[in-house]
Formats: sequence, structure tokens, C-alpha cells
Amino acid sequence: MLTSSLSQNLINKQLQMRAQSHLEEARFYKTEQHFEMALLSYDQAKVIFKHAEKARQKVIPLSELKSAFSQAQIPQTLKDESLRQRIAEVYVERAEVLESLGEHDKAQKSYEKAKK
Repeated sequence: MLTSSLSQNLINKQLQMRAQSHLEEARFYKTEQHFEMALLSYDQAKVIFKHAEKARQKVIPLSELKSAFSQAQIPQTLKDESLRQRIAEVYVERAEVLESLGEHDKAQKSYEKAKK
């Protein structure tokens, strides 16, 4: 279990680094006004951040399990909140690119998803 938890944490960290790389790439394309390429990179970042979030939810550290038994619920961690903020960031920046492409309806949907 410990080995599995450690390997899952490593995989999660790698996913987040990969997503961050796509996010930085998207920001570069956005700055250079290559909006179609930016949109592709934002979409890749979004998918990978969401995958990392799901993977993180599957791995429950032993300390959280102990807490869950005593409190009857697992509290949200700072890492979970940070990941959700990164996903929201992707949605907002993606919406800005969609606005630049004249895709106002899609941009509005992306802004709404950022609020969730």
C-alpha cells in the first residue's frame, strides 16, 4: 500500500508538471497571438490537470484515513484546492483565447466552468 501510494504520488506530480508545461506553452502562444495553438495547449493542460485531480482523489494517505475514521469525513487538503485553482486558471485563460477567436458562447461556458 505504501509503495503504491508513493508511486501514485509520483505519477500525480509528473502529471501536474506536464499540465503546467502545457499551460506555459498556451500562455506563450496567447502572447504571440497564435490563438488556435494556444487553445490546443489550454485544452491539453485542462485534460491533464483534471486527470491529476482524479488520480489524487484515488490515493488517500494513511493519515487522512485515520482522520476520516475519527471525523467521519476526509477534509479537503491544500493540494486539492491548489489543483482546483490551476484548473480554474486554465478555464479562464482558455475563455480569453476563445473570446479572441470570436467564440463568445464557448468562452462564456469556459468562464462558468472556472467558477465551479
